[in-house]
Amino acid sequence: MPVETIKVLRDKGLIDAGEFRPSSIRTLNWHTRNFSGKERRRLIAIAAGRRRPDDLADIPREDRSELLAAAMEYLAIGSIATSLISIPVPV
Repeated sequence: MPVETIKVLRDKGLIDAGEFRPSSIRTLNWHTRNFSGKERRRLIAIAAGRRRPDDLADIPREDRSELLAAAMEYLAIGSIATSLISIPVPV
């Protein structure tokens, strides 16, 4: 929702102070900020169903968590993610 709309609604007393919740795109950016190209391709493969989520034994545990969280965000936002992380999704 646009910020100006929120301000008008708040000023008219129709809503109270809200809580910031980042968009899915912002969350995906945060999860993938330090990913290598290989990790980004793996993210796409998991999200596309070409690779099993449990096939990540070669990745440190904390990195697995980030990769899987990013895959879930990727699926949540669909095709927008394709341009965001610059890897084409096979159809």
